Amino acid sequence: MNHTSLPCSLPHTGPCVSALIQLALPVLAFATPISAQWSRVKEIPASNVFCVDVQQETIVAGADTAVFVSTDGGTLWRRSSPLAPAVDSIQAVRLFHGRLFAGTAGQGVFVSADLGRTWSPFNQGLTGGILNTQLDVSSLEV
Repeated sequence: MNHTSLPCSLPHTGPCVSALIQLALPVLAFATPISAQWSRVKEIPASNVFCVDVQQETIVAGADTAVFVSTDGGTLWRRSSPLAPAVDSIQAVRLFHGRLFAGTAGQGVFVSADLGRTWSPFNQGLTGGILNTQLDVSSLEV
């Protein structure tokens, strides 16, 4: 039986592995890194963005003390009004039936019917936590 092997400069590799590596290297050299597809949204000056939710063209991002809202797919952004004076971290956001919900670290949930222009506490039923830990909301699910 006569075997033809491809030339290989890598020690201890078989002909199939060598051929794959030789084919893959040029492809990888010209591939765009995934990180190149992301860009910083300068309209969101917060140092930490904890959560994002998208519904068609509306994008909401929960950051340090505000929710940033875009209704045009991310072209223009608007900062929400403050949820409450003591809120220092928005951990979760969710759009649902035209309402914007925001879960906070220690202050519970707030709801807005006008995409963050005005807010109301929405903590009915959040009971039972030790030292009010039920008000530390890290995710919202529909």
